[in-house]
Amino acid sequence: MEALQKTCMIDPDGPMFKCKFTRCGRTDKGVSALLNVCSLFVRKLKNPEEYTMRLNRCLPDDIRILGHCVVPPHFDARFSCVYREYNYFFFKQNMNIPVLAKAALKFLGMHDFRNFCKKDESFGKFEDQ
Repeated sequence: MEALQKTCMIDPDGPMFKCKFTRCGRTDKGVSALLNVCSLFVRKLKNPEEYTMRLNRCLPDDIRILGHCVVPPHFDARFSCVYREYNYFFFKQNMNIPVLAKAALKFLGMHDFRNFCKKDESFGKFEDQ
C-alpha cells in the first residue's frame, strides 16, 4: 500500500478502503507465497506499461509485481478466481518421505475445501454493486 501511495496510484491522503483492494488469499504463519493475485482501483496512467515498473521501483527487493491487467469493476481477486494451485515444499529433516509422498497423492486433483474454511460473512457483499 505504501508503494501504491508513493507512486500516487492511489490517493496518498485518502482512506485505504477507497481503492477496494482485495487479494486472492493469504498464507499461514511460516509459509511463503511464490505468487498471489490482488485487485484494486488505481489512477489511470497514460502509459499502462508503467504500472509494473513504477511499483517495482518502490517495493522491497523480495516483493515483485510480475504483471497487471484490466478487469471488470465487479472483479474480486478472492471470490472471482476460478481455481487455486498450491505447491508445498518441505525440508527432509526426520520425515518419512515415502509415507509423505503416499499421503500427498490424496491432495492431487480438484477438491472443494470449503468445509475446512472459516465462514466469510462478507461473501457476496459486493454482488449488487
